Amino acid sequence: MVLILLAFSFVVYGQIINFPDPTFKVGIGEYEVCRYDGDGTSDSDADINDDGEIDMSEAADVASFIFEVNNIASLDGMNNFLNLQNLKLHNLPFLKKLEFRHLKNLVHLTCNLHLHLKVSS
Repeated sequence: MVLILLAFSFVVYGQIINFPDPTFKVGIGEYEVCRYDGDGTSDSDADINDDGEIDMSEAADVASFIFEVNNIASLDGMNNFLNLQNLKLHNLPFLKKLEFRHLKNLVHLTCNLHLHLKVSS
């Protein structure tokens, strides 16, 4: 029984998030786009353990994102950041859609994008 619980814990906390857009994955994994406290500035990237991947436990710690990368085309995978409260998107001309269905804690959204964006919640 203990072995089963340990295996389940490893699967949940070690689960890697798929990001189809490599630019988005690099952006959140290598640049300071995440905020973990309330001071209003980006603290770090989302890849806390620097393994080149973002897992569910790392995503759970992110409270805010600030994106100013021009060539992100898809934010698919963002719905795994279940505790995300603030999202700022600036100068992303290739972004075609935003989906917030699973972001139940999202309180603030700031967008400076182009007009062909499809938003669903």
